[in-house]
Amino acid sequence: MDRGKNVASNSSGSYREFTKWTTEMNLILLNAMIDEVRKRCRIDGSWTTQGYINIFMALNEVGLSGIKKNNVKNCQKSLKDRWREVHDMFGGLSGFAWNQTTKRFEAEDEVWSELIKAKPSTTKWRVNPIPHYDLMEELLSNDRATGSRVRTTRDINSPPDMSNFSMTSSSQKRHKTRKGKEPAEGHAVNPPPATGIEEVLDYSRYFTSKRKMMVFEKMFHGRPIITPKAMHSPFFVAPGFEFQKLLNFQYLQPFLGMKLPYYEELVRVFYTNLKITPLCELAIEICGKRIHTNEMDWMNIADLRYGDVKLTPGTIPEECNFDRALALSNASSLTMNDRLLHYIWVHMLCPRGSNFAQVLNEDIFMLWCKKNNIMINWPHYIMQHMMKCRDNNMSLPYAILITRILQVYGFDLENEQAVMLGWNHYFAKKSMTKLNIF
Repeated sequence: MDRGKNVASNSSGSYREFTKWTTEMNLILLNAMIDEVRKRCRIDGSWTTQGYINIFMALNEVGLSGIKKNNVKNCQKSLKDRWREVHDMFGGLSGFAWNQTTKRFEAEDEVWSELIKAKPSTTKWRVNPIPHYDLMEELLSNDRATGSRVRTTRDINSPPDMSNFSMTSSSQKRHKTRKGKEPAEGHAVNPPPATGIEEVLDYSRYFTSKRKMMVFEKMFHGRPIITPKAMHSPFFVAPGFEFQKLLNFQYLQPFLGMKLPYYEELVRVFYTNLKITPLCELAIEICGKRIHTNEMDWMNIADLRYGDVKLTPGTIPEECNFDRALALSNASSLTMNDRLLHYIWVHMLCPRGSNFAQVLNEDIFMLWCKKNNIMINWPHYIMQHMMKCRDNNMSLPYAILITRILQVYGFDLENEQAVMLGWNHYFAKKSMTKLNIF
């Protein structure tokens, strides 16, 4: 979805009109727009003033502060043109099903062959993924659907209607005349197998109800996992790496140094079932087993202290006496140790899926807290960040920590598909090279 109106940052922090919208930026914009649709800020296909304001606020939160209204309009038009092309091609075709994992419409070989023979231009859709098509479908389909064609949000994941097989345009079904013998009357034509997740993959061992499994299918199956990082502490014992003292003061070294494999599907299952109790305790049920953490459990899990200042992502409490103006002036000239602290923040303590080089207001505040030895309640912050990512369709963080939680609570991981840590998972010398420090 990189085609269309382009946006990128220039040296002054503003955005030029003819620079490129990335796939990640499209994802951020689509999620922001869908949130506003759910708040009824889109009426008859047009955004309300408040809707636009909220969209820009969502973009600002991830560092896209220079995008203008025309940039958003042009990007939306580009996305809509691409969606319309694909939707009109597959919307009324039987035999095709959307695969959320591969991001493609899939069908039997003979079905594809017949379609390509009729419309050679569709060949590209057999091999090329269509990023964020499910989000575009949710956002745009109701703008023009009427009567029997109206689809509810996220219906794109449901199997298509197989009753009338047609290989023509979705906007008007035409029945082809066929040469040769017709099937004998009463002869049953077997429909393609169901594509629901419970029919394709065995996730029943993870969930105690079909409802939870369907939530997983619609909201979490295929959701990106943020590549976890583990700190290689021995590399940073050399003189000059003073940032380690600040981490030691916060008792973060055991958490940052966890080196465990992770399990992508279990991470998604974990977030599907994740809840935070009114007492701010983690509560999860997986495979019929319950996880319920209390304050002391965090010591056993990652040697993290549950106490001190409770912070919520995106907020700055007044009692911290944070001097934003002074902190911003200092942020313009970050030292090497500041940059290393920021790297740890965006990749390990509060992982995000993109914009790693952007220093956001919250980043500045958290750097200020660590440099001023303000003790932070890290278990509380981590749980809040988990819920933020879970509920806002963001990439899922803390994969290694989730492995550790499952280990502590006695889950058998032997038969699960593990991702072993490689060089790209470690914060060490190669990371310094990427930061242009070495």
